[in-house]
Amino acid sequence: MAQQTDHLRSRKQVATLGTLVLVLCVIVFSPSIRLGIQDVLRHDPVRLETAEISIPKTWMVSESPGRITAWKPCSTIFCVSLRPTIVFETKSMSDEIWTQAALKVFRDTYSADVTTKTLDTDSGQVKCVEGLNSTLGDGRLVASCINSNLCLAFTFTGNATTKPVFYAILAKAHRAT
Repeated sequence: MAQQTDHLRSRKQVATLGTLVLVLCVIVFSPSIRLGIQDVLRHDPVRLETAEISIPKTWMVSESPGRITAWKPCSTIFCVSLRPTIVFETKSMSDEIWTQAALKVFRDTYSADVTTKTLDTDSGQVKCVEGLNSTLGDGRLVASCINSNLCLAFTFTGNATTKPVFYAILAKAHRAT
């Protein structure tokens, strides 16, 4: 009888331990779990006003009226580095006004060494401003662009390795059909 009670207690302990390990795994890997759920539920491309934007499936997306925020999540809760982020917002202003405002913000906030560039995309020209040394205190880079044809402004904050993803997303943005 005592041996049977010990066996039952042992089985309950194993079940409890298994449950605790499962809960711990769900907590630790919750960013990956959320990404998997979003991947199943998210429609691609995402739509902002009259524009469609293709965001990589490995990025999380938060949508609100007039704004989409996309970021590259960690696979666990133990990330120490800040994650790259792109904010898409509706903006109705001319390229010249936006460029002058962006240049002022970049020079005042990030760096005196600011460059502008123009990208030719299928949806028209995209005007961009980025600091040559516009790293934030934590090493992240900042770049901002506007596509007047789509009435969209794009702002990137991240590291040099993810900046090409930002420009690839800009190049693919197009008017919704």
